[in-house]
Amino acid sequence: MKANLPQLLTSLFLIIQTSVVFSQYNNPIAPSVGTTSKFLLFTSLGAVTNAGSTSIYAGNVGTNSGAFTGFESLQTQPFALFNATPETAQCATDLGALYTDLNSRLADIETTGGYGSTITTLTQGIYNTGGAISVNGTLTLDGQNNPNSRFIIRSGGAFTMGAGSKIILTNGTQAQNVFWIITGAVSLAANSEAKGIFISSAAISLGANCTLEGGVLTTAGAITTLDGMSLATPSMLLKENQSINSGATPADLVLIRNNNPILKWQSATDSNFTNPTDINHYLGTLSGFCIGPLTSTTYYRVAVLIDGSTVYSNTVKIDIVVPPTMEGPASSFALFTTAGAIANTGISTNMANIGTNAGVITGQFTNMSLLHVQDALTTACANFILPLFNSLKNITTTSTHPAALGAGETLQPGVYQIASAATLGGILTLDGQGLSNSVFIFKITGALAMAAHSQIIVTNGAITSNIFWVIDGALEVGAFSDVKGNFICLAGAIALGNNTIAEGRFLTIAGAITLENATLSIPIIPIASSNQVICSGAQPNALTLTGNVTTVVQWQKSTDLVFSNPTDIPNTTASLTGAEMGNVSATTYFRAVVTIGSKTLNSTIVTIAINQATIPGIISSNQEFCSVSQPADLILEGNCGSVVKWQSALDSDFTTPIDIENTTNTLSGIAIGTVTVTTFYRAVVQNCTCCPIGYATPAEISIATPTTWNGTSWNNGPPNSTRSAIFSGNYTASENIDACSITINNGAVVTINTGATMTATNELNISGGSLTFENNASLIQINDGIINSGNVTYKRQSTPVRNSDYTYWSSPVAGQILSAAFPNSPLNTIYSFDAFSTPEDYIRVTPSSSMGIGKGYIVQGPQTNSSFPASTYETNFFGIPNNGILETPIGPSDSSNLIGNPYPSAIDADQFLALNSALLDGTIYFWTHSTAIQLASQISNPGSGAYAYTSDDYASYNLLGGVAVFAGGIPTGKIAAGQSFFAISDAPGNAVFNNNMRTDSNNNVLDNTQFFKMTQDKTKVINTLEKSRVWLNFTNVQGIFKQALVGYVTGATNLFDGNFDGESFDGHEFVDFYSINSNKNLSIQGRTLPFDKNDEVILGFRTTVAGTFKISIDHVDGFLQSQEVFIKDKVLQTIFNLKNGDYTFTTTEGVFNERFVLLYSNKSLGTNDITTTQSSVLVSHKSKQININSAVEPIDKVYIYDLAGRQIYQKDKINTNTFSILELDLSHQPLFVKTILQSDKVVTTKILF
Repeated sequence: MKANLPQLLTSLFLIIQTSVVFSQYNNPIAPSVGTTSKFLLFTSLGAVTNAGSTSIYAGNVGTNSGAFTGFESLQTQPFALFNATPETAQCATDLGALYTDLNSRLADIETTGGYGSTITTLTQGIYNTGGAISVNGTLTLDGQNNPNSRFIIRSGGAFTMGAGSKIILTNGTQAQNVFWIITGAVSLAANSEAKGIFISSAAISLGANCTLEGGVLTTAGAITTLDGMSLATPSMLLKENQSINSGATPADLVLIRNNNPILKWQSATDSNFTNPTDINHYLGTLSGFCIGPLTSTTYYRVAVLIDGSTVYSNTVKIDIVVPPTMEGPASSFALFTTAGAIANTGISTNMANIGTNAGVITGQFTNMSLLHVQDALTTACANFILPLFNSLKNITTTSTHPAALGAGETLQPGVYQIASAATLGGILTLDGQGLSNSVFIFKITGALAMAAHSQIIVTNGAITSNIFWVIDGALEVGAFSDVKGNFICLAGAIALGNNTIAEGRFLTIAGAITLENATLSIPIIPIASSNQVICSGAQPNALTLTGNVTTVVQWQKSTDLVFSNPTDIPNTTASLTGAEMGNVSATTYFRAVVTIGSKTLNSTIVTIAINQATIPGIISSNQEFCSVSQPADLILEGNCGSVVKWQSALDSDFTTPIDIENTTNTLSGIAIGTVTVTTFYRAVVQNCTCCPIGYATPAEISIATPTTWNGTSWNNGPPNSTRSAIFSGNYTASENIDACSITINNGAVVTINTGATMTATNELNISGGSLTFENNASLIQINDGIINSGNVTYKRQSTPVRNSDYTYWSSPVAGQILSAAFPNSPLNTIYSFDAFSTPEDYIRVTPSSSMGIGKGYIVQGPQTNSSFPASTYETNFFGIPNNGILETPIGPSDSSNLIGNPYPSAIDADQFLALNSALLDGTIYFWTHSTAIQLASQISNPGSGAYAYTSDDYASYNLLGGVAVFAGGIPTGKIAAGQSFFAISDAPGNAVFNNNMRTDSNNNVLDNTQFFKMTQDKTKVINTLEKSRVWLNFTNVQGIFKQALVGYVTGATNLFDGNFDGESFDGHEFVDFYSINSNKNLSIQGRTLPFDKNDEVILGFRTTVAGTFKISIDHVDGFLQSQEVFIKDKVLQTIFNLKNGDYTFTTTEGVFNERFVLLYSNKSLGTNDITTTQSSVLVSHKSKQININSAVEPIDKVYIYDLAGRQIYQKDKINTNTFSILELDLSHQPLFVKTILQSDKVVTTKILF
């Protein structure tokens, strides 16, 4: 045990109330996940196989060494597929490091693998299973209202999840904070619902229709999936990759499933964000309008704050679709086949080359000179079109499309995937959406068949050169159709029906071509430079023409894409300078007019777009405060553009603004400082260096006019948290009063009566008046950094004490002189406790010294009190009330520290223990009474004699609950003003107090009533942890009382836990009563959930008094209200139901740690102790010799007890089947022989010696 305190001291303040949630295990440190967070499915070494077409992969899929199979059949493609890329190489490295890190961490608890069945709920922590893990049924991961709670669950074998089983996340748990570390294969059965990041070292399989929020990654193994799944990356998912045309504005970027503060967005030109550009935007949606038009591929991500660290989201790529060039060998062919014949029926018109690299051409064409068969040009074209086909197939899909096209349909630019053979009928319109470089790519898994009279129309900027039909199979065009685009077939014939009008190129890698009376032409259009985005009023960069350029007639510009009213630019060269284009202040389109042979053609169109205009945004809501207040942070929202600076002014027009050097979207309250007059604040925003600046809608921080009490009324209404109170007349409060700040002047006398609370958000200023707090009144202050001025009188009454009693005190005011606080106590009987001395001990304190902040003192009762009966002791503390963050030193590890509540209000013990968990053990101890005996006439049923025993002991409290030392005095965790207590150190340092401890989680005032006056019914105590507890009393008729608490609580284990297990201080002079675990005597013991009816808890006791005692239930809560509770007396071979009454027994003096066991089922009486081996162990005696014979196994130990339960014989390490005892010199009496076999089975036999 840690320090045992002398039996010197007596009374205390103790308040009993509700608990606050704190997890039993420390939250694991966040691992570095690196680039693994970018992947939904990933294997460092292995293939990834998809079966079926309906599964949804809301994330990236990758392998660093393997192949993808089956993904082409999906109706909805994953965000992206990565195969042996720099991204997968980095992920493989990061995954290996993550796997090693999570496997190397020390576990909080060892578990079985039966999750969802025997284990149904887990809280944050690190769990280790030596073998395989199976989840069958429902497993709940409870975050206990902490959105950053983390779970690390490791297996020593495979992981299996049964069909229909579920993993549920509750109370803040997020999937990205759940890590399943599997040493073996992972198998999720059909219809299962999984959550978390599964990291394996072997193969992973996902069953049909299963769902996953998280990711599955393996360092070495294949990943296989079945149809109907729905898989998504975990929380904080940035959606989603896009492919757009140059100069287009992307769709909004949206961050979903994020509960953490957004620090900024970033953009970059590479996926590694080598040189990122910060975007000061703090909302979860970055609008395309704010991004503006893009002309090059750009990457985006979000930085969020998690546990004080910056964590980045996955990366989204906005890909600029660059039209695959047809320049080169294929550009001159209207028809071409690498391996096949070309057969024409009738007379077809060809205005471009027709060729085959392995076949013949038959039939009549208008330009027979343009036919090519197995020459240098066809060889070059054959080598060109297969790489072209593959590059088109690899362009990221932007949307899927049903098999049927046309029928009046209009499509926008994009990359379309059709996961089957396709058909086209009627009219299909391709709308360029005003984009001069709009691209249409159709990837068809199978053949394409067009009905007769089909028509493909291009409009609004779309051009034939930028339309690509990428077909795995054959192409058939019906008669009298009019089609446009570049058609490339991988393995199939091309058939153009009668009188087909075909503008474009029709190419096949393996197949014949047939046509009849067709008209064939190719787009011979010069290509102009790429689009540009410039500042308004600037000159663009020069434009240049390439490809098929002979004679430039002129250049043109227009304000609309169709050039309905173009302006001619007299320039006949292939280059147009910025000066010739002039200053551009609105989106403008440029093109060249050229002649090629006898044709006059227009070049492709170049779009000169203007940078998005500045959107200044709006600042978060106005604030109202009293003077000398520091406001909350101001946050700019809805802006497009960067913050250049902030400004403040005394008027909303900002007539005379004052610049504030801050370029972020948040202006902190610290940067604002104390506001004494109404002030306006705004942000100055600019989207680009050439864009005009904008001013955000300002926020007003106003100073509320204070209200004054003149002795009869308030002149400006009652005060509140934003309105200051000034007292210029006398005031007595019997109800609570709130104010922003409090000033007392003009000789006003202000009194806060018993039970009332004065709450000040800020400072307390007493000048020319007085402020008195009667006993049990409270002063609460909200802001920690506030400095008070002027003295208050704070009255505190102890429980009734005698002149020889000692009470534990601490001061709620600064600079309190001990002799002034305790004028009627003997000046040589004031002590503190020195935890730093060797050995630690009480030390006498000089009466003229000041009481330290947060320090405990022990003071003898006033000599004006008598010895009998006891009477109240009132102490008046006088000084500046303590407020804010305060510290007191804590001694070396395992030392006892007497510390105290430093405030003129109660504090919450749970919050105090949580904040100081690195320094202090989880249990605190309160001295409870006075001298060790009192007149028998003062006690009911005192027995014989003039004096009887009283409860001279330490009450204790931790997160599980409190234990009393007299009936009805259970601590509830609210430490009253003026109260000191003992705490045991785990490490040296400074214990910290702060204002948060002075209110509960809902900012309610804590109960500040004096010692052990219970003001609420036990059944009404609100507990936010799941707790089921039994309080056991150990008593006799002469007044002895001891209590022990055993409880089943969320987060506890069956090992020693500082948060839930409290050691006995063994402070009672005559008895101690406790449960036993991990070789420790515990006044409070927490046990694990879920509850097991077969659980057994060892009870022990110490007594210096022989006689009759009782063990009884004080009260129970939780499920123990309906659960039977038994006590087993192993000496008397008795099991008794404590729900039926008190268990009475007799004992001698001594320590007894093996006699009693707390049970929840009486079946234990018939298991190990008696019936299992009763017939196999024979105990006999003759002539004072006791003989023991075991027929089944060797004997390990033998104990002998007399009828009073006193141990009179012990022998260990016997290791034989027979044993005799010869040396007992006892009179004729009953004895109990307890035989323990080597299997730990126990047989107790009663003999008459």
